[in-house]
Amino acid sequence: MSSSNSKNQKLIRSKIEYSGETLSLRSDLIELDSGIQVKRNIVEHPGSVVIIPKTKNGNILMVSQWRHAIQQTLIELPAGHIDDGETPEEAGIRELQEEIGFKPEKLISLSEIWIAPGWCNEKIFSFLALDLIPSQLEPDQDENIKILEFEPLKIYEMIIDKEIVDSKTISTFMIFYKNELKLE
Repeated sequence: MSSSNSKNQKLIRSKIEYSGETLSLRSDLIELDSGIQVKRNIVEHPGSVVIIPKTKNGNILMVSQWRHAIQQTLIELPAGHIDDGETPEEAGIRELQEEIGFKPEKLISLSEIWIAPGWCNEKIFSFLALDLIPSQLEPDQDENIKILEFEPLKIYEMIIDKEIVDSKTISTFMIFYKNELKLE
């Protein structure tokens, strides 16, 4: 396997083609190391968080919500984008308060994941939330969320059985689950 480092690509031109509420589309014309010029379309995103809220009895709180882009209801871990000026930790706490009505007294960083680095600069920060205390913020107007609670083994089985198909949920949960097994 060859490892080519192409940091020396030259940016010829960059243009914002679209700018929306939570993302933008940027077109870059770059010159590769070989001298060839290519266009790259990049989705710019402020970043997101995904959180595993673990209850005192060891269960995990999840959400079920309709996802318009794929026309399906998904079971997911609580998640959302990072607002301008927020740290990932602050966004994680806010999202938990909005989506499940709890605030963690302890937030542990699990991972940082590039969602699709070939065409998007969104990074997802994942956390484990412990010592949950009731603390409700007003949910987003466009969200209709049902809160669910599962034992970790049940979530693992739901992933294997393709009942949970959300990539951020699967990757974050599997990191958590592997580490939980080491602790037992």
